[in-house]
Amino acid sequence: MKNNKYSSFKTLVTSLVLFIIGAILFTNPEDIVILVSQIFGGILAVIGLFNFVFYYRKKSKGVITNNQEFVSSVVLMVIGLLFIFLAGAFETALRFIMGIWILLSGINKLIAAMTLGPKTKNYTSMLIVSVILLLGGMYIILWSNLVLSVLGIVIMIYSGIEIYGYIIYKIMENSKDPANDTDIIIPEKEVSEKEFVKDAKEVEVKEVKDKGKGRKKK
Repeated sequence: MKNNKYSSFKTLVTSLVLFIIGAILFTNPEDIVILVSQIFGGILAVIGLFNFVFYYRKKSKGVITNNQEFVSSVVLMVIGLLFIFLAGAFETALRFIMGIWILLSGINKLIAAMTLGPKTKNYTSMLIVSVILLLGGMYIILWSNLVLSVLGIVIMIYSGIEIYGYIIYKIMENSKDPANDTDIIIPEKEVSEKEFVKDAKEVEVKEVKDKGKGRKKK
């Protein structure tokens, strides 16, 4: 039981953090996407700015520089600013791309099912999967951030199971009988006295037996 993952307090903390993240994803997925987009754009812009500064430092010192460094730094800054100021548009574009991709997958599976025909073994399963993909793709396009909401639910369920497991482990650990885990310690003096009494009894029994044998011989 000592190696059980629920024995560590870190498990409870991690599960609580994951539960909070899942709840945020489920209740407010759009703002999460915008925030992530802005953070990503900020990182790109900072990297581009640093590259731009390093490029001009090298150029001012007379070091031969490559124009590719200048172009890449400017491109990174522009992309970063786009991610920052057009985060909502990127969220919508990401949702449409995912929805269209799922729709195309459903259409391909539907075409494959129709090509095989109803007499084939996997026709029914392929038809069901294609319909689910078509409905899912349309739902993602029409309802923003369905994927992130579902991901938030999955994370909350997982973290809830982990928290429940930690609580059950602690209850079982506290309800254990401490007498089963303790060893009985007999003082050394008591052990020596018991051994002495035992040896004395053995000697007495031996003497009685010897006397009995002597009488029989007479």
